[in-house]
Amino acid sequence: RDLVLDRLIYSDEGKYECRAVNKISGHQYETKSKPIQVDVYGSPKVSQPVSEVYVHRGSLGVVDVEFCADPLPKQIWHIDSNPGQKMVINAGISHEGYSVLNASKLSKPNCYVSTLQI
Repeated sequence: RDLVLDRLIYSDEGKYECRAVNKISGHQYETKSKPIQVDVYGSPKVSQPVSEVYVHRGSLGVVDVEFCADPLPKQIWHIDSNPGQKMVINAGISHEGYSVLNASKLSKPNCYVSTLQI
């Protein structure tokens, strides 16, 4: 028989095995398959959208966005701080007071946090 896994999410990734157990004449018999590694690949999905961040004047502003993806995508922050002026900053780059840190791995499989420091 086939096992069909439908609508997988990143947390479904891992090792699976099939076990079959029967009781015959009072004795239990068991067999199992070899472990099967399931890897989930997909486009980036933001898991916790951020709409507003408040910071005291003179303090470091930090914006974190959690996302899941496999493989790890390129991170790009689009900043529209002044009307008509847009900046695009890649991970690992600092520009005009803005810094985009490289993604940090979260405990959930294939999930990361991208951080913008202002």
